[in-house]
Amino acid sequence: RARIYTGVSLLETADASVMRELSATTSLDEQVVRAIHPTLLILKKPGSERVVEELKRRGQAPLLHNEEYHGAE
Repeated sequence: RARIYTGVSLLETADASVMRELSATTSLDEQVVRAIHPTLLILKKPGSERVVEELKRRGQAPLLHNEEYHGAE
């Protein structure tokens, strides 16, 4: 399971093994600006959209948190 927070383009996974799987099966590594934690990354804005599309094509649906619903701090 993965969550992508828009506005700041964070990607958070349930654990490090999920992050490794995403790195191996998507273009995630090309989209990373900085790793905050082994399960939390800051992504390039267009990169996060690309990873979401790749996950959807693989039949996975990440939980998206949009700024308009959760607000920006």
